[in-house]
Amino acid sequence: MKRIFLLIAIVLLLISGCDRYDNEFEKSLTDFFADFSDAVQTIHNVDQLEVFMQYYDGSYLNDGSDYTAKRDWYQNLLEDLDWDLHVMIHRFSEGDVSRVQWTLFGTIDNNDTNYSWTFYDCVQKINDEYKFVGNGSAQAFQTFRICICII
Repeated sequence: MKRIFLLIAIVLLLISGCDRYDNEFEKSLTDFFADFSDAVQTIHNVDQLEVFMQYYDGSYLNDGSDYTAKRDWYQNLLEDLDWDLHVMIHRFSEGDVSRVQWTLFGTIDNNDTNYSWTFYDCVQKINDEYKFVGNGSAQAFQTFRICICII
């Protein structure tokens, strides 16, 4: 009788110890932004340009700026200067293509002058990795001001 209870107890322990839930070990969008933010903080000059570019898809296109143009922009930013860079993610919406607003903050050579650039971009999961893909628009974004005078 003791053996039957012992056998039942062992079987119950084995059954209850089984993981019956699907585990998802993929990175979330929040993890992508945390990794991106951490990586940006390691960038100080143009030698570390690829740290930026690993987060961009090769087919990137955002408001007329493609992958090469984005790479050139970062290269011009980082050339000949020693930057201290930080990223702040303002907001994002999750979906097949997630929209994000983020700001790159920088100071040069521990100077008190701060610089900032705000980006509106899109992120998509490609081959189990999130990448900036842009909004797919080949036209540059233009702002228009409309003045209305009420007399």
